[in-house]
Amino acid sequence: MTTITGGLIDLEYAAAGLNFPDLGDPAKAARDADLTAYVVAATAVIEDIVGPVLQTTKTVSFDGGVTAIVLPDRANSITAVVENGSTLAAGTYFFDPIASVVYGGTPIYPRVFYPGKLAIQITYVVGYSPVPATLQLAARELVRFWWQQGKAATRPAYGDAIEATPPQGFAVPKRVIELCTPFLGPQIGFA
Repeated sequence: MTTITGGLIDLEYAAAGLNFPDLGDPAKAARDADLTAYVVAATAVIEDIVGPVLQTTKTVSFDGGVTAIVLPDRANSITAVVENGSTLAAGTYFFDPIASVVYGGTPIYPRVFYPGKLAIQITYVVGYSPVPATLQLAARELVRFWWQQGKAATRPAYGDAIEATPPQGFAVPKRVIELCTPFLGPQIGFA
């Protein structure tokens, strides 16, 4: 298994999706380098659709003077909450993982975070470990789609009429979007 740094899937899984034969060493090395770039690019697109997928730690600063802070990403856990330079103990804040909201105090005894511009820093973990199989399949399908679009034969051949190529109008096929749908957060809308 050849792990790709910054990739949702490994090189062999991506190659299997394209039915690649085992090529000789020079041809395989060049192909694998291209395929690695496709996997990294597909990872960024999948994460743009569903949010962070690869597990990582983020630290974000927020303005204080509020009782609740909504994290910009779906968080798995809170590593640290720093208020005006002091790290808060676990019982002095409450984390709702479903809503990705950090509350000052506890549900019974709420409190206001220290007031001030960017006075609160929250460190939290995002992503999945392991990456769900459905999202791996979505990444593989996206790589396959892009690879086939990029390697399509050019036309016209000798004697064919010259026609304009129809515009693609898409970079992510509907199948990939459908595979990502279960991992989308709640859709908030207005009537």
